[in-house]
Amino acid sequence: MKKQYRMKKVLYMGSSMLLAGLSCAVWISDIQENRQESVQKTYTDIVYNAVKNMDFTIKEPYLDITPEEEMIYKKAYLSVLKGEAPIQNRWDEPVYYKDLNGAKKEYAELLKNRFVREFPYLYYYDDLDGDGKPELGIDHGCLQILDYEPDSDLICVSYVGSSGQKFLGAGQIWDHLELDKTCYDTYIYLNSDNDWEETLTLAYSDGQYYLETALYHRFAVEKEQWVEVTGPFFEMTQKRLLQKTLDEFFGEQLGYG
Repeated sequence: MKKQYRMKKVLYMGSSMLLAGLSCAVWISDIQENRQESVQKTYTDIVYNAVKNMDFTIKEPYLDITPEEEMIYKKAYLSVLKGEAPIQNRWDEPVYYKDLNGAKKEYAELLKNRFVREFPYLYYYDDLDGDGKPELGIDHGCLQILDYEPDSDLICVSYVGSSGQKFLGAGQIWDHLELDKTCYDTYIYLNSDNDWEETLTLAYSDGQYYLETALYHRFAVEKEQWVEVTGPFFEMTQKRLLQKTLDEFFGEQLGYG
């Protein structure tokens, strides 16, 4: 009888310990889940505030050169379009305008279409990097910046991007891409080290909204948060620099140079 009683007592104690263990496991799981939700909310708040505090003001280009100096710049860029002057590419190799990605156009064709206001006959000519000097921005399939240095009489490719990129302001580029039913909008900024940096990427697809910065990986946020913090950026894209025809930039210089 005593032996049977001991067995019942052991079984009871074992059951109690099992129930206690299960309760403890559930409790720990709840703590971990709450902690994970807390960490996730904290990270969301950090990314949200990082984007919210970004400055999306257009940096207006400003040319700090004399009319005589501008004539020199325009003559140099025209010599590139004519195929007369070489360009130093990213690998310090001399190439010509027709060798640039997507260009492959003779000057006669460019001259013939100098009034055409459509791709691929539109250009940027302005202070595109914030140094007060004019650069030539071309887009024949990918955005590229040609930068002329009068002291060395050298023209180099200072930036190569992709199709669909547009200049917002000096040192500011907007990249719009639609891929696999997902839209990506990227803000590219020329930083203090003179490097083009993807400062912000916005993505949205099938009701999912994401934010990503140079410091924080892509993270999902609520639609209301996404709309609030991205509004100023999309307003900035509506004020972007406009491309112009060769005639608008170079005028009578197209006939010589």
